[in-house]
Amino acid sequence: MDLKDAASADELRLAILQSLQELKNGEPEPGALDTMLCKSLDVTEGDLKTVLKWLRNRKLVGVVGERNVITDAGAAYLAEHQSAAKV
Repeated sequence: MDLKDAASADELRLAILQSLQELKNGEPEPGALDTMLCKSLDVTEGDLKTVLKWLRNRKLVGVVGERNVITDAGAAYLAEHQSAAKV
């Protein structure tokens, strides 16, 4: 996946938010998201960390302890983009 391509970066952002939303209480343990998404989306850990930093800077993902969790703003962002994709 090439993060210089805006569509790829957006796809990864939405995949991260979707995964965190499905996990409800965030990652079961620190780093679980990295392992899960790197395999399923064929992305490097560095790319994943870059996108997670983007999401955290925009308050779409928060950190509780060392675990990533989706914020209310992140859930709204995800819902907005999912509904736009259905149109």
